[in-house]
Amino acid sequence: MVRLLPILAALAAVTTPAQAARTVPEGFYGLTYTGSIADAPSETQARTWGLMARNGAESVRTPFPWARAQARKGAPFDFSTIDPHVRNAVEHGLPLLPVITEIPRWARAREDDWWPRRPRTLAAFATALVRRYGSGGSFWVENPAVPERPVRYWQILNEPGRSEHYAPLLRAAHRAIKDADSQAKVVLAGLTGTEGGAPWDVLRYQYRHGRIRRWFDVAALHIYTGKPANVVEGAKLFRAEMRRHGDGRKPLWITEFGITASKGRTDAPRSQRTLRTTDAGMARFVTDAYRLLAENRRRRDLRVGRAYWHTWASSYATGGGIFEFAGLNEFADGELTARPALSAYRDSARRHEGCRKTTTADCR
Repeated sequence: MVRLLPILAALAAVTTPAQAARTVPEGFYGLTYTGSIADAPSETQARTWGLMARNGAESVRTPFPWARAQARKGAPFDFSTIDPHVRNAVEHGLPLLPVITEIPRWARAREDDWWPRRPRTLAAFATALVRRYGSGGSFWVENPAVPERPVRYWQILNEPGRSEHYAPLLRAAHRAIKDADSQAKVVLAGLTGTEGGAPWDVLRYQYRHGRIRRWFDVAALHIYTGKPANVVEGAKLFRAEMRRHGDGRKPLWITEFGITASKGRTDAPRSQRTLRTTDAGMARFVTDAYRLLAENRRRRDLRVGRAYWHTWASSYATGGGIFEFAGLNEFADGELTARPALSAYRDSARRHEGCRKTTTADCR
């Protein structure tokens, strides 16, 4: 029998398909999960998390809305809208990147402002989140059947632009999160272009005026463009700004990027017209952008660790702007329908992850 072992092993090697080499790090293929599908019935949500995993996603970025968790000042935190996302993520093997969003009205400086009046109120919410979903958190205690996979990354707010209010909020949240979980990592808000300049210009402003360098572990870029090559070039310019301020060694994630299949379906302001294409054009964009990012990600002037397509699903309904046509799927009337870009995302993920995935994100 001992002599047969090498032969049996050789036969197994012949009859079992070899797994292709992986060319990207774990988590590289990300998706944003937001909009009406994030509020769909529980059965729909469970099914769609399985579909995200099966189509190659390895990380999901989703809002953790403060306004829903604490609508009234002094009220206890209500995590009923967040718990299902954490449960689905764990059960389908998808690490979460929560982004703290939706400042409640009672906490705002003014009703029409997006920032809290006092940074310590945001810090209190961040602490509550870590104590619930971090290591040893109350969510795991209350749900012993759910494998404990603590949330380790926390993104602090979204697209603050050149606001002078962002740095104090980031600092307060960083301190609170690290105090609650020393292993947690703080992700910078995704910085995108504004009327005041490109994303790297916004980053320069936050470095110089906000002195943010000490208060985040992972940098985050949002980039929307009509050309896949510009995703790579934009990330290079963002990385160059990080190096100028002594942050060249920090990870860089693209926490939103994409284009929309809105051409001929809806009007758009002049500033967004280059972001309109067809279904076929969007599928090509997915393929080409991920290929370029994967092929160049190791370069010192790039080094992108994750790239989150925006978004998993959108309504494809006219009248709501071009980003209603950004999803890999259409979600309407409770039904999820794949668009051509979904197969492009799946094929790209399989090529660079080296395998096909199951609904629990395992290779098969």
